[in-house]
Amino acid sequence: MSQHTNIKLHTVAVMVIGWALGQPLPESVGQELDAAVQRRSRRRDAPGAEAW
Repeated sequence: MSQHTNIKLHTVAVMVIGWALGQPLPESVGQELDAAVQRRSRRRDAPGAEAW
């Protein structure tokens, strides 16, 4: 997410922790988080993918 949003990794980490505690994510970070989850889900469901 940090690379895709051009936000420092420690700043993204603080945002994600705040989100887990009920604070809203900035829209761009929320959209990239959704996209990252989708990318991960597609890789996991791909034929021949190993279980986590």
